[in-house]
Amino acid sequence: MIPVILAAVAAGVVVLVFGRFDRNRALRRWDFVLSGQAEKATETLRDRLAEDTEIAGHTYDLALKRKASLSYDEAVRLLAIAADTIEEAAEDRQRRLRALSVYARMAEAIVPVPPVRPSQFKLAEMRSLTGIATWLHELLNSYQERFRFRLAVIGFGIRLVVRSIRGSRTRASIEPTHAEPYQTFGDSLHDFRALDHEQVESFRQLMRSAAATDRQTLPEGLRSLGGDAHSEGSEKKLEK
Repeated sequence: MIPVILAAVAAGVVVLVFGRFDRNRALRRWDFVLSGQAEKATETLRDRLAEDTEIAGHTYDLALKRKASLSYDEAVRLLAIAADTIEEAAEDRQRRLRALSVYARMAEAIVPVPPVRPSQFKLAEMRSLTGIATWLHELLNSYQERFRFRLAVIGFGIRLVVRSIRGSRTRASIEPTHAEPYQTFGDSLHDFRALDHEQVESFRQLMRSAAATDRQTLPEGLRSLGGDAHSEGSEKKLEK
C-alpha cells in the first residue's frame, strides 16, 4: 500500500512540475511573438536594406538626368558610384543570408515557405533562375531544405544582379550615348530590390519559426539580425 501511495505522490509531483514547465515554455514562446519583437526586427531589417537601394536609386536617377543633358562623362561617373554602392550592399546581403542559413539549421521547426516568384524580376537570367528553382523547390522533402534552398536562390540571384550591374557600367563607359546599358542597369536595380524583399520575407518566416523555440534559447544574433552593430558581430562569429 505504501509503495502505491509513494508512486502516486511521485506521479503527482512529475505532472505538476512538467505541467508548469510546459506552460512557462509556451508563455515564453508567445511572449516573443505577441510582444511585437519579431515584427519590429523584420521592419528594422527592411529599413536597413532600403537605405542602400535608395542611395543607389537616387544616384542612378541623377545619372539618367546627366545623360539626358548630354553630360555623358558625369552620367558614367554617377553610374559607377551607384554600381559600387550595390556591390558593397551585396556583400552585406550575402553575410546575412549565411547567418539565416545557420539559424535555420538550429530551428526546431520551419514554417512552409513559397519559392521565389519569377514574375517579379525584369532580367531574363533572374526569371530563368527562379523559374528553375520553383520546380526544384517542389522536389525537396522537408520545409527546412526548402527554406535553405530559398536562401541559396536569393544569394545566387544577388550574384547575377551584381554581374549585370558591372556589365552595364562597363558598356556605358564604352558607349555612353547608348540607352541599353542604362536600361539594363535600372532593371538590375529593380531586381536587387526584389531580392531584398525576398530576403526580408525569409527573415520574417524564420522569426515565425522561432515561435516554436524557447525565447531564452533563441540565438541572440537572430533576434538582433535586423541590422544593428551587434548583429553584424554575431554574423562574423558565425562565419568563423
